[in-house]
Amino acid sequence: MRFIFLFALFACSTQPSSDDAPGSADTSDVDDTSADGAAVEPACSVRVTTTSPNADAGQVAPNEPILIGLDGPLPAGGWTLEVEDVEGRVTVDGIAHTVRFDPTPSWPADAEVRWRFDACGERTEGRFSTLGGVIAPSDLGGLHWEIEASHLAWGAPAIASVFLPLLPEWSVDLRFEPGTDGQHLWVQGVVDGTCYAAADVGRVDWATNPSFAVGPAEVRSGDLLLIQAMMLGTFDEDLDLRAFGLSALLDTRMLGGLLPGVSLCEVTEQFGEPCQPCPDGIDACLLALATLDEAVDADEVTDSEPACDEVQRRPAAPEGPPTEAP
Repeated sequence: MRFIFLFALFACSTQPSSDDAPGSADTSDVDDTSADGAAVEPACSVRVTTTSPNADAGQVAPNEPILIGLDGPLPAGGWTLEVEDVEGRVTVDGIAHTVRFDPTPSWPADAEVRWRFDACGERTEGRFSTLGGVIAPSDLGGLHWEIEASHLAWGAPAIASVFLPLLPEWSVDLRFEPGTDGQHLWVQGVVDGTCYAAADVGRVDWATNPSFAVGPAEVRSGDLLLIQAMMLGTFDEDLDLRAFGLSALLDTRMLGGLLPGVSLCEVTEQFGEPCQPCPDGIDACLLALATLDEAVDADEVTDSEPACDEVQRRPAAPEGPPTEAP
């Protein structure tokens, strides 16, 4: 098997001390020294603990990196990472003990990628499948994707798993529509059967098609206000949403109607996560990070999906505190 990309350092070796027999291991807790008193490097023993993506990860997005977690720091030399038929960039995080491979510019479409990692005499191998080729963004017109709250995994705020069950049943509906400067992403909140005005997140960037990026933007829908919101996603050849991610500041002052009598900032501070300044300088915002934990099928737009009389194209009039610094 030929590997086009090869990342290698010096061969890993452990020199036995003068009183070690060839091939034996010294397990004493005293530092080894050679006959002339020079220190000898300890045995190479780092092991792989985690890898991603894996064969069962489904179809991998074009720019998703290979991540290899280790149980300690890599030796100064003696490890290799080989990725078949793909060029890329390798970075090592000495604090998190991870090795990362980013393809350049992206993974080949609809392919199986194989890789192997060698360190300290141990080999770890992996493989995964990639998404198909590019999609035609215009094909997304007339479709929508309803992301239910139960299908979002929250990385922040840390107490999301505590207060989200207190909210009524809700979902977020995504649609792609033409704008004066290109295609735009619209989002609409649906809370306990009530549909709020749709919000225009902004022009869609298809530079890594079939993945997209939108933002940063301010997104306001009902009692929800997201500031500096970034949204990323990836579609498959069936136009199903395979991946979705959100990064934003959540303005807690807008949640009074959903959580009456609850100061969310006071609650999060008890969990070691105090609110941070909003753009107007008031400490009332929380970092919100969420990802989709399963694919969402594309559906045709109808009058009953989501449960709204009609899709409102214009956001509701601004309410609540200002979000721009004076």
